[in-house]
Amino acid sequence: MSSVRYCENSNTNKVQRVLILSMTPALTRNAVWAAGLCGLPCDVVTDFAGASWCRQAHVGRIFPVPQRRVAEMDATLLEEVFGQLSSGYKGIFAPVDTLCTRYVAGGQHSLPEGMLHYPIPELNQFDALYDKWQFHGVAMKIGIPQPQSHRITSCELPAAALPYPVIVKPSWGEGSFGFKVQEDERALREHVSVLKPSEETPYLIQEYLPGEDIDLSLMADHGRIVAWAIQQRMDNAAINFLEHDEVYELGERLVAATGYHGVMHLDMRIDERNGRVNVIEANPRFWGSLCYATWAGVNFLE
Repeated sequence: MSSVRYCENSNTNKVQRVLILSMTPALTRNAVWAAGLCGLPCDVVTDFAGASWCRQAHVGRIFPVPQRRVAEMDATLLEEVFGQLSSGYKGIFAPVDTLCTRYVAGGQHSLPEGMLHYPIPELNQFDALYDKWQFHGVAMKIGIPQPQSHRITSCELPAAALPYPVIVKPSWGEGSFGFKVQEDERALREHVSVLKPSEETPYLIQEYLPGEDIDLSLMADHGRIVAWAIQQRMDNAAINFLEHDEVYELGERLVAATGYHGVMHLDMRIDERNGRVNVIEANPRFWGSLCYATWAGVNFLE
């Protein structure tokens, strides 16, 4: 099985532009690069418009908007943006980061008639996969191997102890934000007392698996994977793309069982004690190392 694969889209030539919506600078840049590499002019909706990508020849209009309007799910935001586009705009609307993908997922059925949007999941499915505790439940139901996990909403530790070390991380979060490895119970208790978990800001305590990280990036069409890339970060920070049947098959099972639609990046880890691949968490949107997959030959935006 190839480590990188994508299927040609016969409708690509009907889309003349892509309208990128992203509030995360690195992901915005990656999407703009991906558009340029497949010869697709783009317009960008963002709250950060001072980066070098703004000066690339294929970048057209930039619509500056405050991030809070996206976070608040302000429905009038898209109306204002689309109102500034020409009536004959032949483009596809592509949300890129977590905030924007969730925003469009919540309002995708109210987009202007004729405005195509990049494949994304429904809002409830996005939340079920992005929320680390909900994803834990989804994976358990499907029977996908994963680390033992507990959800905490107070400073009380779970009665069922996990072997140390353990990982503490927010149920909603990304980019290693709030991620902390704790070596023993005393350190864990001190850390949790500072975090002050609650129902509004729950955390996960998760079994730490010794071994190597491995990731699966994919695009799915209503439960069927149509593009993918399997990658590992090397000691020298380079990204290596490789073949790994078990990694692909776990992603295939998850996508098929959930009927997933859109792009997703799955963080996995190979347990060095038994060689078993565990799925750690899911990111149902574009990802930070997207540019590497693009350079390797799989342009997920295209």
